[in-house]
Amino acid sequence: MASGANFCCINWDNQRALFEGKKVKSLRQAYSRNYLFKKVKRFVFPSLLLFILSLFYFFLAGHQLALSWHFLKEYFPSFGLGKYFVRLLFQIILFFPFIFLAFERHPKLTMVLSFLASLFFEMNLQILKPLNSFWGYKANILHFLFALVLGLFLPKNLNLFCKRNRPVIIFGFFSVIYLVAWGFGLRVPFLESPEWINLFAFFYTALFVLAAAFLLKNKWIQKKISFLALIGKASFHIFLFQIFFFGAGFHLSKLVIIPLNLHHTYPVPLLGTATVFWNISICVLVGLLWFKLEKKLF
Repeated sequence: MASGANFCCINWDNQRALFEGKKVKSLRQAYSRNYLFKKVKRFVFPSLLLFILSLFYFFLAGHQLALSWHFLKEYFPSFGLGKYFVRLLFQIILFFPFIFLAFERHPKLTMVLSFLASLFFEMNLQILKPLNSFWGYKANILHFLFALVLGLFLPKNLNLFCKRNRPVIIFGFFSVIYLVAWGFGLRVPFLESPEWINLFAFFYTALFVLAAAFLLKNKWIQKKISFLALIGKASFHIFLFQIFFFGAGFHLSKLVIIPLNLHHTYPVPLLGTATVFWNISICVLVGLLWFKLEKKLF
C-alpha cells in the first residue's frame, strides 16, 4: 500500500513536467494520441504480455480457466501480491490529465477537493462496498487521490526548508505520529479504512520525498546512485516480473535452500538475508532484460 502512495507522489513528475513543457492548457491537448500511445506502450502492453504468460503457466499447472471479472480482478496481470497497483495505474492514466489541469488552474481548490474526496471515501466504505467489491478497495483511485495531488504540489519547490513546504513538514510529523499510533492499535473513530495507508499518512510520504530531494542535491550522492536511473526506467517491468516470480513460488528458498538442505548448514538469519538479496537481484535483472528487449523490439 505504501508503494501506491509513493508512486502517486513521485512517479508522475515526468508527465507533469512534459505537460508543463508543452504548455498543455486543455483536455484535448492533454489527452493527445501521443500521451495515450506512450502510456499503452509503457504500461498496458507489458501488463497484457505478463497476463498471457501467467495464463499459460496457470494452464500448465493444471488449473481450470474461467475468465470473468472476478478472475481478472484476482489474477490480472498475474497471481502475486501487488496486482491491485496495475488497476490503480490504469485509472491514473485515464484521469491524470484532468487532475493536472484542475491543479494548474485552481491548485488550492484542487487540494481541498481531493482531500475531501479521499476523506469521504475512507468514511463511507460500507456505502461504497458494491464499488469496492467490484473494483477493489486498494485499487480505487479515490483512495490515493490526495496523494496524487500532493505529488503535483511538491515539484513546485523541492527546497525542504522553504516557507511553502512548512505545512508538509508539520503535517508530515503528524502523519508519523498517526502511523505510530496505528501500530499500537489506535484508530481514527470516524474512518472505516482497514489499512494504515490512507489520507492521514500521505503527508509522511510527501515529507519523505522532500527529504530525499534535499539529499539528492549533493553531487557526491548523485554520482554514487547514477546507476539507479536505468533501474528507475525499468521499474514497472521489474515490478511486473516480481508479481509473477513470487506468485508462482519461484523464490530462492524453494528453488535452492530447501532442496539442497542448506537451512541445516547455515544460520537462519544469514540464509534469510541471502534469500532476500538474491530474490531482489533476480527480479531486477530479469526486469531490466525485459525492458531492454522490449525497447529494442518496439
